[in-house]
Amino acid sequence: MNINLGVKKIGFISTALLTILFFIVLSLRNSLIGSIESYSLFPNNLDFFGLTLTFFVDELSLLFVAGILGFSALASAYSIIYLRVHDHPIGKDLYFANLLFFASGMLGVVLAENIIIFLLFFEAMNIPAFFLAYFWGDVGGRQAALKYIIYMSFGAALLVGGITYIVGSTGQSSLPLLYEIIPNTSLGSNSLLATALFIGFAVKLAILPFHTWLPDFHGEAPTPISALLSAVMIKLGAYGWIRIVFPLFPDFIISNSQIFALLAIVTIAWGGYMAFSEPDFKRLLVFSSISQVGYILFGLSTLTLIGISGAVLHIFTHASAKFLLLLVAGSLIYSVHKRKIVEMSGLASKLPVASTLMLIGALTISGAPPFAVFQSEWRIFSGGMANGFSFITFVAIILTAVTTGYYLYTIKKMIWGELKQELKESTESHKLMILSMAIVALLALVLGFAPGLISDKTDIIASTLLENMTR
Repeated sequence: MNINLGVKKIGFISTALLTILFFIVLSLRNSLIGSIESYSLFPNNLDFFGLTLTFFVDELSLLFVAGILGFSALASAYSIIYLRVHDHPIGKDLYFANLLFFASGMLGVVLAENIIIFLLFFEAMNIPAFFLAYFWGDVGGRQAALKYIIYMSFGAALLVGGITYIVGSTGQSSLPLLYEIIPNTSLGSNSLLATALFIGFAVKLAILPFHTWLPDFHGEAPTPISALLSAVMIKLGAYGWIRIVFPLFPDFIISNSQIFALLAIVTIAWGGYMAFSEPDFKRLLVFSSISQVGYILFGLSTLTLIGISGAVLHIFTHASAKFLLLLVAGSLIYSVHKRKIVEMSGLASKLPVASTLMLIGALTISGAPPFAVFQSEWRIFSGGMANGFSFITFVAIILTAVTTGYYLYTIKKMIWGELKQELKESTESHKLMILSMAIVALLALVLGFAPGLISDKTDIIASTLLENMTR
C-alpha cells in the first residue's frame, strides 16, 4: 500500500512527536532523575562483558535530553518551510525520517549507561547526519559530507580502539562499574589510552587541530540541520569527556590541565580570527562555533566546581545563541537568497523581525550582560582564576572582545546602512520560521535573566564529576 502524506504533513508529524516528548520530559523531570531501564541483549546463560541495553537519567543526561528534543522539534518545524527553497532529487519526506533518526542517535548517546552502547549510538548518529548534508545540503554538500565521514572515522577508530581495550581488560562495560574499577588501577594511568579517547571526542567537538571538517560540513548542510549540529551534536564530544575521559582517567586530566587550557585558548583565538575574515555569513557562524567550544574546554580544564559548572552551562547558553543565529541565516537565505555579508545591507528596514532576532543572537553570543553567554563565561573565567590560570584567563577575557568585534561589524554591515536595490522587494520569512526563531530568542533571554534554571543543575553535575575524579 502506497501512503503519501505529503511533506508538510510529515513535517508536522515529526515536529509534534518531538514536541510531545519534550514536554513529557519537562513534566517528569524530577521523577526521571536516577531512573534506570535495562533490557537483555543475550540469553540469560550468555554474558558478553555484562552488555545490556541499559539507559539511565541523571542531571547531565536530563539536560541533554531536553536540549536534543527541544532543538530538534524547532529544527523540524523550521524545516517544513525551509525545504521549499531547495530542489532535491530525493523526496523531502525522507529528510524528516533522517532528522528523527539523528535525534534518536543523540538521545541514545546521552542515555546510555553502557560504554559499548554509548559507542554504538555515538557512531550511529553520524549516518543520518551524513545523509542530511549529502542529499539535502547546498552545492558542496556531498563533498563536505564525505569529508565529515573521513574525520569521524578517524575519531571512531580511536574511540573503538580505546573502549575495546577498556572492556577487554576489565571484562565490564557498565560505566558506573568502570568508574569504580579503572581509576585506581594501572589502566587508569595509561596515558596513551586516555589520549586516544580524549582526541576521539575532540574530533567531534572540533577542537584545534581536529576542526577542519566543521566549516565545510556545517556550511553546506541544510541550515536547520547546521543549527542542530552546532547546538547539540558537536557538544556530545564534551559530553564524552565528562562521562568517560574525566572520571576514568583523573590523573591524566589533572596532570595535563594546563595543556588543555592552552589548547582551548588557541582554539578560541583561531576560530575568532577565521570568523573575522569570513565573507559568508553562515560560515562565519560556524567558525564562531569553533571559537566557542574552546571556552567549554577551558572551563573543564580548570578542574574547579565553578569552572566546570560554567563549561556545562556554556554548552546550553551557546546552543541557544548559535541555534538562533543559524536560523536567522536560513531565514535570510529564504527571504533574500543571499549569504555573502557584502551583498546585504539595510535589512532592518525590510526585515525588522529577522534583524532584531539577529541582534539578540549576536549580543548573546558576544557575552554581553545580562544575556545568556555572559552567565556561563564569567563562571568559566572565575574557574580559571581559582585554579591559578591567571594569564590564560586574561587572554580568554580579551578574546571575548574579538567575538564582540566581528559580530558588531557584521551586524553593522547587514542590518544598518543603505538598503541595496536588489533587496527592496524582500519580505520577512514565513511565520513558522519566525516563530521558531522567536522561541529560541526567548530561551536566550530567559537563561540570561534567570540562569539558575540550569546553573543549579550544572553545579550538581560539576560536583559529581569532581567526586568521581577524586575517588
